Amino acid sequence: MHDEQEQSITRKELYDQVWSTPMYKLCQQYGLSDNGLRKTCKRFDIPTPKLGHWAKLMHGKKVSQPKLPPFKNHEGDELLLVYQEPQSEEIESSADAVATRERQPENRIQVPGNLVDPLPAIERTRQSLHSSKPDENGLAKPKAQQCLDITVSRDQLERAILIADTLMKALCQRNINVLEESDKKVFARIDLDGGSVHIAIREELDRHERPFTASELREMEMWSWISRQPKYDYLPSGRLALHIEGGNGKHCRRIWRDTERHHIEDYLNAFIAGIHRVAEVNRAEEEERERWHREWNERQERRAEEERRRREEQVRINELDEELTNWNKSQEIREYCKAIEIRATGQDIVIEQGSELGVWLTWAKRRAETLDPIHLS
Repeated sequence: MHDEQEQSITRKELYDQVWSTPMYKLCQQYGLSDNGLRKTCKRFDIPTPKLGHWAKLMHGKKVSQPKLPPFKNHEGDELLLVYQEPQSEEIESSADAVATRERQPENRIQVPGNLVDPLPAIERTRQSLHSSKPDENGLAKPKAQQCLDITVSRDQLERAILIADTLMKALCQRNINVLEESDKKVFARIDLDGGSVHIAIREELDRHERPFTASELREMEMWSWISRQPKYDYLPSGRLALHIEGGNGKHCRRIWRDTERHHIEDYLNAFIAGIHRVAEVNRAEEEERERWHREWNERQERRAEEERRRREEQVRINELDEELTNWNKSQEIREYCKAIEIRATGQDIVIEQGSELGVWLTWAKRRAETLDPIHLS
């Protein structure tokens, strides 16, 4: 537990913070909820990013930032926020903390020269790769279930298996489990606090111009506009690459490749840090999507409730209009019957009960009673 402390900050400072840090992260610094921090900003006339702002920013799209308006309803420019001061590890993103740890010399991952006591998933993958037939490009994939996502040539198979075993053991030491995917039945998915990524090892291909036979050259010359002969062959390059897939965080590094100076064996620590980074971005994007859907559903519910109330009000209005119409008709009928009776009396006409006029007057009065909405008899 941390003691609550009173922290004074200016509107400008809070404005800068909400436009540099997503609200769901910044609110934790002040011990507030996302909505609570938004209400604080609204109370002090501090504009906040609209829904989708951070997702657009992640994808390199243009976003607008309104200026901080003057605050006329308060003397001075300070806010007083009471919050629980978090530990520095809580302020620092988990991915940043992991990257810092992975750079420490004592945590450096060394790939051994030989495969020793491989993990069960590694052994399954190795056996499946050896029994799999290479495709047209000379690369093989494991066909058995519960294998890693590895695509390599025969020449790079043992090296890829050794790297995968080292990487898997390093992940286990860090309490990170590579989970089985239910659809592909491969151990290739990592779930870090809701941020899911897919990892793979793949050998890259080199493109070579394809040598054509004499008959193929003649055919291409004769039928150049319809010739579909492939112009290139794609062959295994001997270069391996570590891949992180899943989510939309395109600005995060996702591929570590062999280069002339370094092999991917040198990048395993950076790869693990990259897994955390991509998972963190995916989690933020998913939270943004969930928040958008939640707010969209709330807007839809409000609209549905407003529409329901509007329809109910319209029903009441229609009923009232109908009642007024019927009431006016009932009054007119009564007035009309009274006028007939007065005229008959003036002409010394006796309206007998069984007479034609008497029967009609009785019916008309009943009709008036039926139409009258406030008739209580």
